[in-house]
Amino acid sequence: MNRLTKDAEQLWSLVIRGRAGFRCELYGIDHIRCSFVIEAMHIVTRGVRNIKYDQRNGRSGCTAHHKFYSHQRELWAALCMRLWPEDWEYLIQRKWHISKPRPIREVIGELLPLAERYRVHYLPHQIQALEKILERNRCVERPSP
Repeated sequence: MNRLTKDAEQLWSLVIRGRAGFRCELYGIDHIRCSFVIEAMHIVTRGVRNIKYDQRNGRSGCTAHHKFYSHQRELWAALCMRLWPEDWEYLIQRKWHISKPRPIREVIGELLPLAERYRVHYLPHQIQALEKILERNRCVERPSP
């Protein structure tokens, strides 16, 4: 995996987790005991490249929920349909839309301002990681607000 792809994945994860305030969005909705170590989870598998970095394809969850639902795809799909029906429909439609994945620099350019917006939720090591990504990608064009 090249450096740009790693940066995009790390930014996407920071945005998804930061958007939720680094809380598990599944806390208390099922029998899983929350671990409180937070990860970014894809609603539709990350293997679908044209929606891999789509913000609507991510939720913040603890490692216990992530591990459980990663191995229970049918339960995960049913839960997503119930909790986030609009996002689920959008993602399923986009999943089958044949398109070339966006250039990784474009993805980074879109995610950088969002990652900076959620910075208030980051721990010191996450801020350091973001600073390194910003430095490596300072010449990436960002979309106009």
